[in-house]
Amino acid sequence: MNALEKYNIKFINKIVDGRVYKIATGGLGYIQSIKSVSALNEYIDMTTTTINGDFSSIEEDPDVSSSYEVAFLTPNGVEVMDRDVENVIDVIPLQDFKEMLVGWRDFLLTPPLNGEYGIERSLKQKEINPDEFDTLIEVAKDKILEHQLTTYPKQNRRVFILWLSLFVAFLLFFLIILPSLNIANGIIPLSIVGAMGISFSGFKSILYYKSWKKDFIEKVGKPKFDLQTYFLISSLPTILFYFLISWNFISGPGYNLYKLGITSKVIKSLLP
Repeated sequence: MNALEKYNIKFINKIVDGRVYKIATGGLGYIQSIKSVSALNEYIDMTTTTINGDFSSIEEDPDVSSSYEVAFLTPNGVEVMDRDVENVIDVIPLQDFKEMLVGWRDFLLTPPLNGEYGIERSLKQKEINPDEFDTLIEVAKDKILEHQLTTYPKQNRRVFILWLSLFVAFLLFFLIILPSLNIANGIIPLSIVGAMGISFSGFKSILYYKSWKKDFIEKVGKPKFDLQTYFLISSLPTILFYFLISWNFISGPGYNLYKLGITSKVIKSLLP
């Protein structure tokens, strides 16, 4: 079993707005962020010599990092570091690392190329004169943009209204309606769910805000959700909403009934 099968790695050509994006599913890890074929070839050569017992390349420079992750090639495997470059969070066996590099490099070199427009590939298949490619591609891009400018404003506006409505609904429900009910149990999980719901819907509302404008559509198209950005931006608001919802529960009638029930039980236990 090779590394691609071992880590269940699948290579996919994803086409978004006519543009090809090469991605991988499974356990390719940080290697997927290396899009430079020359860098991949260099890492493959370094790994091959290390496997063969020649450590000269890693003694000079063991760095096999990507633009997002820091990793070092060692005789025992590739050590992937944490963000602070203090602790090793993963070790990839050398042979597995080499096979993954080769597989990813070969996929990047297989048409359609990463970043290439599917239009160009179609023109090549139809054996159209390459001298006409630029003109035809520009015409196709203009038609794609025209379609986007026609459909995206309504779609993006509807999505914005949906998330904004959910944001307001979550605010009203978890900050006003729910605390006013006689709820004595489950305050912590309800506060967590409420905080996450408010935070997520608020983030999506901001993400889609003004996304129906022409300038936005020409530059971005449709907003793209990034999990890392979400956690970075929403962590503090989520915590604040959690404490705010919890405080509303505690100051509401349900919690007072809960405290009254506990007090009654304590008094009864003290009575003979």
